[in-house]
Amino acid sequence: MRDVSTAPILLGVIKPARSFRKERHRTKSVKAAALWALGEIGDQSAIPYFRNIMQKRSPLPFMGKGMGNLRAAAASALGRIGSDECRDILQQFSKDRNDTVRRAVLDALRSIQRRKIVASAQAQQLMVEEDVQGQSRPADLISRRTR
Repeated sequence: MRDVSTAPILLGVIKPARSFRKERHRTKSVKAAALWALGEIGDQSAIPYFRNIMQKRSPLPFMGKGMGNLRAAAASALGRIGSDECRDILQQFSKDRNDTVRRAVLDALRSIQRRKIVASAQAQQLMVEEDVQGQSRPADLISRRTR
């Protein structure tokens, strides 16, 4: 977990603005950068906002210019957070009609799966090392007694 002190400011960037004037200054690339930063921080409180962004689709392709990239950034951020809730959200969008979003979702799901495999292997390695250490101690005691 990283420093979450900047999360409220970043959430303010991706939340819907209360006025058109504020929204005009929040370009999709600025929002995408905020999504990336929130994903890197790993802030769980941002998950509902990521879900909302993922659900926004344009009814017509020419109306939602850049929305696919924003939704892809939200998918990547969910993948970086990697919780079970994030995985469930991503699975809902694994067959999205937007190619950019679909690729980002699949990459994020692979990333989550990879991290789980690595964590599992590390936990297993740790248990093996503890077993080896636990078995060598009694043997050391026996060898000392026979000397």
